[in-house]
Amino acid sequence: MIYGAMATYPARFDNLGKVIDSILPQLDMLYVYINESDFIPECLLHDKITPLLGKDHEGDLSATGKVYPLNYIKDGYCFTLDDDFVFPADYISRMKHAIDRFDKKAIMTVHGSIFAPNADWYYERSIVYEVKQALDTYRFVNLPGSATLAFHTSTLDIQYSDFPKTPMVDLQFAIQALEQQVPILAIPREESWLSFLNYSGLWETNKNEMTHHTSAMLKHGPWSFDRFRAFYRTFANSLSPDLLTQLDTEVLQCLDHGFPRSWGDTKIARITKARHRELIQTLNDTHKISRFVKRNLRALKNKTRK
Repeated sequence: MIYGAMATYPARFDNLGKVIDSILPQLDMLYVYINESDFIPECLLHDKITPLLGKDHEGDLSATGKVYPLNYIKDGYCFTLDDDFVFPADYISRMKHAIDRFDKKAIMTVHGSIFAPNADWYYERSIVYEVKQALDTYRFVNLPGSATLAFHTSTLDIQYSDFPKTPMVDLQFAIQALEQQVPILAIPREESWLSFLNYSGLWETNKNEMTHHTSAMLKHGPWSFDRFRAFYRTFANSLSPDLLTQLDTEVLQCLDHGFPRSWGDTKIARITKARHRELIQTLNDTHKISRFVKRNLRALKNKTRK
């Protein structure tokens, strides 16, 4: 069985039909968790769709709603999907083919990234493989994008109860994959294989903030290549010579010693590190201003009383 799992909410209902039309013919069953709504949109009334009104289940879960269907998906291929993509007609077949090519030993994603070395902020990355970006080989990543993630249930032992209700779906998949030593691969594809509907999401909201993601990332770190080297080597050793040619050569050359440049101090890593320093400075300045205002308000109140 091939299952899809998605979350949505009313602000996305206008274009939801386009998303559903693009992906439903490729699935055996689609679960859709509906946040912030008392009704089921008409486009979700289909024999192959199981709509889950948040008010009848766990309430409004935001992006975490897309993993609530893990309660129902026990055996088969699981695709976590976002409601702001129009998927190509070969999306499921190509992702499933990638899973099967590697004997169900890896998680597949389209969007994926690598944490910067010694990252102390969740949004510090060494490299980001964006959805619209073309890739010619499979690339190892340690943080998948759950909008475009796929795995077989025999590969990763993960349930809805593993996820905090405060959204951190991508990171929780990354944590579980690391702890269970399952590689995550960004798949080869042509440029703009998926179409994005240009909604604002959690990434845009949080990328300039200090969020709960950082403490969780640090708790489960480190995320350096040394942490991944041994099980990447085991994975590579299980593959045929033909399959090895499809993987990132730079990573394969570093399985015994050395560090891939994509996992190191890249330009993106320096940019995101600088952004973190600016954020810390802004927060410190804001805190100083807040303390100054509070002191002056107390002084004004005391003066008024006198």
